[in-house]
Amino acid sequence: MPHTQFSGAVQALPSEEDKPREAYSDGSSKKPRPNQIRAVDWLRLNGTEQVRVLTAPTGAGKSWIAKNQAMEQGSVIVVPDNIQMAQYVRVYPELNYLKGKNHYESEADFFDAKRRLWQGEPTVVNIHSWVFWTKFGGFSAKEEWGKRFPTKILIVDEFHNLHKTLIGMESGKFTRRSHHGLPITEQVTVLVNFFKGELSKVRDSLSGMDRDDTLYEETIFKKYQLSAIITGLADNADEYVIDPDSRYKSVTVTRFEPSDDIVAPFKMCPVIAMSATPRPQDIKLLGKKVARLDLPSEIPVKHRQIYRVPVPFKMNWQTKLEDIKPYIDKILLKHKGQNGVIHCTYARQAQFEALYPDFIYHTSGKSKDRALGWFKEEGGILVASGCSEGIDLPGDLCRFQIIPWMVKPNIGDLWVKHRMAKRDGRQWYSWEVLTTFAQMAGRSSRSKEDMSTVYTFDPYIVKIFNDYHKEMWSWFKAALVLYRQPNS
Repeated sequence: MPHTQFSGAVQALPSEEDKPREAYSDGSSKKPRPNQIRAVDWLRLNGTEQVRVLTAPTGAGKSWIAKNQAMEQGSVIVVPDNIQMAQYVRVYPELNYLKGKNHYESEADFFDAKRRLWQGEPTVVNIHSWVFWTKFGGFSAKEEWGKRFPTKILIVDEFHNLHKTLIGMESGKFTRRSHHGLPITEQVTVLVNFFKGELSKVRDSLSGMDRDDTLYEETIFKKYQLSAIITGLADNADEYVIDPDSRYKSVTVTRFEPSDDIVAPFKMCPVIAMSATPRPQDIKLLGKKVARLDLPSEIPVKHRQIYRVPVPFKMNWQTKLEDIKPYIDKILLKHKGQNGVIHCTYARQAQFEALYPDFIYHTSGKSKDRALGWFKEEGGILVASGCSEGIDLPGDLCRFQIIPWMVKPNIGDLWVKHRMAKRDGRQWYSWEVLTTFAQMAGRSSRSKEDMSTVYTFDPYIVKIFNDYHKEMWSWFKAALVLYRQPNS
């Protein structure tokens, strides 16, 4: 796999002054930054490649690059979720946006978004909507709106989320509340026969359903999900983990890898895949022949350093918060009067609250949104869980972050246990941990004028560095300080 770091090759291209102004434009008056110009030049230089992977560090302005590449008819930008889409809406309201039907105030707005995509207008969609559209969106559209303008380029933003999301679309948790008579078993034949019966019910409900019905998309996706699980279990049950839970009367069926069928919509045309943290398994998803550029960070290294703070005891999930409290207190003293974020699992939130009652805490869902809103308005210390992505904390909003323990997949989870047992299981585990950590670290220091510091006590970062430093993202690796104390 070609892995090319920017090394001045773009200088062989015409200079910026020799090119038309629109070559470095997102259609607005925003002036591109050096890395954005480098990215545009590299993308143009490698324009004949089917897959181009762009590692763009935090604060690189990936949305500007995406918009620059999506100026023509037949351009589609794919984002992981509606949170990311909302960021595009704020910056580029002129683009077309296609979400699920339930997210629109009126059916007319929903059908207008579909029409504009069908006719080739540059459009932003989330992963679920894009898969659904390419598989099922052609029903009657040709008769209503004429011949479809073919998609010319697909730009996948936050590319590292694609792998996990596609797996989730062909997996599922089934309960007896929703599926009466569900057998609580891991026997493949019994489950396949039951799911075939459920699929028959879904087909019957679709036969009498109007395509304009609000439940139509949800029902047709249930049909796809059940079909994929039935086919997958029948053809290769070893590619699934079946986890029956007699207590909650449920059965969870989860794939290890997305099927070729669900990946196909992302191979239908040339692809630009962008992320701060693409992993080997992500890149492999789109094929073996890949052109890749790792952009350096424009933020000075001293403004975004990540320190591993040594502690004189073993750090693991059994380590008590009381043991590391003196080290946290020292960091808090150093950053007295500044806003900061401490990342931990939900299970650790109560422990922090017992020792630091004045910090800001949350549970999931709306509670998290309220806590983030309060933190941004009032400041202080936010103890955050599940906040590795989708949060922008520039400037004084956040001057330091503490990640006491690197957040790791739960080895008590049956799927994780089986995934780790595979030949590449240890590698997969390490990259999962590293990606989450790097994304957390990227919540602050969002521009070259910004400055923040990240701290961790977890020595696992040293092991990952020793094992995979050659494959690590250059912007992240440059910020790591693993073997000395931060300056006091």
